[in-house]
Amino acid sequence: MKNPKRILVAHTDPHTRRMLTMLLVEAGLSVQAVEPEIAAVTTLSGEPFDLALLGQLTLDDELFSLALPLREAQPDLPVVMLLPELQLPLVVQGIRHGLTDVLPLRTDPKPVIRRILTLLGLTPDAEPTEAELAEVEGTLNQLDPTLVVPEVDQETADQRDLLWKGLRELQLEREVIAAAQAGMDEKARLLREERAEFRREREELAHEVAEFRAEGAELDVAWQEIDQQQKALHLERHNLTKLEQDLRQRETETAAFARPPFAIAAPVRGSESDLTSAWEELERAKASLEGERALFRDERMSLTDLDRKIKLREQQLRDLAEQVKDLDRKRRGLPPPPPKAFAKSRQTRAQLAKPSFFRKLIGSRT
Repeated sequence: MKNPKRILVAHTDPHTRRMLTMLLVEAGLSVQAVEPEIAAVTTLSGEPFDLALLGQLTLDDELFSLALPLREAQPDLPVVMLLPELQLPLVVQGIRHGLTDVLPLRTDPKPVIRRILTLLGLTPDAEPTEAELAEVEGTLNQLDPTLVVPEVDQETADQRDLLWKGLRELQLEREVIAAAQAGMDEKARLLREERAEFRREREELAHEVAEFRAEGAELDVAWQEIDQQQKALHLERHNLTKLEQDLRQRETETAAFARPPFAIAAPVRGSESDLTSAWEELERAKASLEGERALFRDERMSLTDLDRKIKLREQQLRDLAEQVKDLDRKRRGLPPPPPKAFAKSRQTRAQLAKPSFFRKLIGSRT
């Protein structure tokens, strides 16, 4: 069916509303199911419908209150009312309110579906079936019991009601099972997503562990290099101490040579050859003294340069040790150290430190 008929279903019972919707959809109709409230029906009154199916479970004063807004919105709209029990005054009152038909909704809803299809012109007029005849007999029995044969026995009616109740329970169970299946499918999808997320996190953790192991190996190598450099630094410091001791001993010896070995006596007259030999000896002593002084200056400059290199190397080792400590702290996941707010600057410590013996010598020479 290319353009199916549009049906508006407004019943107070949600289960009956779903059942009628399913049966009408199976019959090839387009169904719009809403709750039988005037506001809900009024919002849909502007849309064109081919038939309106109303239903109530209780017989109150507002039984036909929905027919008026539907008739005002669409005057030629067929309106069918479903009631739990059919009474002649209600049928007359419904026709006065503009209803097309008033039908009882019993255990079998198929006669109601056939009546709706007939009103829509979708089924040809044919011979009535046994179910339709039974429905007509039941309707006539409700209107006037004298016009029809007696009702069926109570046992058959009870069996029919029991079967209808079982059918409704089966439909409810089917809906519950469908909802449970949808919930299980949603949970399975969420579990698959969580499993993929956990797998990705595990791969990231494995990658981080590999990086930490590589950093640990690098830290071990760096610590070994620092140990070797510290040993070399201790050896150079020991050599420097030994050279300083030798230099002090030579300075003492040079100071002894600077003083005259004997007191200057009164000039003694001698021959020219004696004076010349004495002068030559003095020149040789002066040359020897200058050589010692030059050697002392060279050694002092070399020691100064060596001391500067040692201090620079110590500073590099301290920086490298700080870097190694930072890497080790990051590898262990420890927080960064607190800032050294009260630490003195290196320049202040250098100014407050006592000058060494070599710096005294350099300062005295400059």
